[in-house]
Amino acid sequence: MKMAISNPFIDQFHSLTKKLFPWTLYALLPIALLSLYLYPLPFLPSTESELPHSTSNIIISHSTPPSFASTPPSSEKENTFDTPSCDYFNGKWIRDRRGPLYNGTTCGTIKEGQNCIKHGRPDFDYLYWRWKPSECKLPRFEPKTFLELVENKHIAFVGDSMARNQLESLLCVEKSNEGPNHNKLYLDLVDERWAKDMDEMDYVVLSIGHWFLHPAVYFEGEWDKAGACPKTKPYRDREKVLEGMDGEMRKIEIEEVEDAKVKGSEFGGVRFEALDVTKLALLRPDGHPGPYMYPFPFANGVQERVQNDCVHWCLPGPVDTWNEIFLEIMKKWEDHPRTLE
Repeated sequence: MKMAISNPFIDQFHSLTKKLFPWTLYALLPIALLSLYLYPLPFLPSTESELPHSTSNIIISHSTPPSFASTPPSSEKENTFDTPSCDYFNGKWIRDRRGPLYNGTTCGTIKEGQNCIKHGRPDFDYLYWRWKPSECKLPRFEPKTFLELVENKHIAFVGDSMARNQLESLLCVEKSNEGPNHNKLYLDLVDERWAKDMDEMDYVVLSIGHWFLHPAVYFEGEWDKAGACPKTKPYRDREKVLEGMDGEMRKIEIEEVEDAKVKGSEFGGVRFEALDVTKLALLRPDGHPGPYMYPFPFANGVQERVQNDCVHWCLPGPVDTWNEIFLEIMKKWEDHPRTLE
């Protein structure tokens, strides 16, 4: 995504650089990772001429920290194919006694670095929160409903390790329904078995962005200092507000998705939606693995410095909410199908 920044933001660049959070840079450059959920198929990227024959649904997933005073901007152009939807992305985290749908022992797809409880994290309070949108309800994830929606369909996750984090969460919340045991996740190449039919994917979850290789940088500190994320509770609404360049970049991203919605209508079956989890993510500093990216980091006492992961999310954790919203988007599209022209 190319981006033009006006002079006021250029003037702020040096002062803001040291305050950027990892989510900001998460929205800058696409990093290639394609992973297929359910049935593997062969694939080659479709050409532009093939787009009118596609019935794909593309969800743009990003978590750039916003300025919470405003809602996502809407395009001046109306997309006649859009259906009314609730703004899931404005709300607050409230306590939930029910807890998560799975744990570190019932789900075998959790990456070691995100299995916080297994690695000895002593506090469990971060597991008992749920996102409450301001204007609608967000149901708990329904595994049976999800499987019904994707029956005989294919989903591709495109992105980096953050996309993998969401995919692994999706596999876990759906865990009560066993999936096929022949699927594998390839991080370095496109699987030839399904590469030839990428244009036939029914859903593509596109995570666009980049973050630093060191997972702790830019977390509430200067960029060149090893960060830490020791908080054990969510921020209160408006306790954490982002302004300046970071808010402007998010605004541009939302505008681009809105523009894509309009252009997508030209191809009949292509639809776009922004899975904007910016606010949800920014308010949950307690949801990161932190030092528990490694097993029992304080087993030999408290060290002067311990490496932290303040980018990815514990599983179970706040990232499960991303998939609750994803499912609601899928349900909305199923209730209001788009027909090819």
